[in-house]
Amino acid sequence: MKDFTRVVAAVPKVKIADCAANEAAIEDLFTLAVEKGADAVVFPELSLTGATCGDLFLSPALLSAAKKALERFASFTAHSPGVAAVVGLPFSVLGRVYNCAAVVESGLIKGFIPKSVINPSSDGRFFASATVASSVKSVEFSGVEIPFGTDLIFTSGDVSYAIEIGSDITSPLSPAVNLVLAGANVILNPSAAPEMAALHDYRLKAISSRSALLNVGYVYAGAGVGESSTDYTYSGPKIIAENGDILADGERFMSEASLITADIDVAFIEFERSKNPLFKSASYNDVRRIALAERFVLGGEDILRDIDPTPFVPNDSAALDKR
Repeated sequence: MKDFTRVVAAVPKVKIADCAANEAAIEDLFTLAVEKGADAVVFPELSLTGATCGDLFLSPALLSAAKKALERFASFTAHSPGVAAVVGLPFSVLGRVYNCAAVVESGLIKGFIPKSVINPSSDGRFFASATVASSVKSVEFSGVEIPFGTDLIFTSGDVSYAIEIGSDITSPLSPAVNLVLAGANVILNPSAAPEMAALHDYRLKAISSRSALLNVGYVYAGAGVGESSTDYTYSGPKIIAENGDILADGERFMSEASLITADIDVAFIEFERSKNPLFKSASYNDVRRIALAERFVLGGEDILRDIDPTPFVPNDSAALDKR
């Protein structure tokens, strides 16, 4: 059993609606993540186009450029077998445009996941909700049928990844909840929420709470400062959590590309679930499991996480006094 999985939350420097430049920037960060020994890399929501393209999301030219950029990136990943990447793009299906995450690994596009929670006053101008496409199970891409939907779990050995996009985390009916009950032990979230006062504290609490409630690892990558305008500011948040603990919280408002890395203890997650009545009794809807290759590990890698030598003694003096 593979006890740990190494995950990366990466925020590239974005040029709005310039898919070629964005794909090249994603390649650079993906290469850096591979050098750090990543098993999975998450890029922000709509990272191939930029998340603030507005009405351009409905442009056939932009939709076509995004597909070509995804094809190039998929080919690029063939040089790094066993490393999964999540990138975002607008994708047209049956006359509707969806805000999608694409899972790419070993030169192949393994699946498309459409976003479920669409704000009618903003995203709703351009994108349809995943619920509209519930009957669509696959889409044609470059002559190949690719799985499509919110019921996909991506498995690599003992690690099973679920995808939820941006504000899907705020929904009590997020498809990721069903995927976790079906066995997913790491949630990958590409996001693009604009920054607001005190939002980051709320974001940390939401991710910590979700990872604790679901006994899951959580990797979050948000849109960076290149998306900012006179209307909104974006900060490029990068967060990795596990079972309620924040393992890494990256610096925000960085003008250049950045990433964070941490190791999620999958064995501990499974141990905690074995004691959790929720996982013993809860039913779940049917899911589709997509196999990923496992990254070949030579051995001897250092664990990228803090190990508390006194786990039952609080480090915070106030918490210690309460004990």
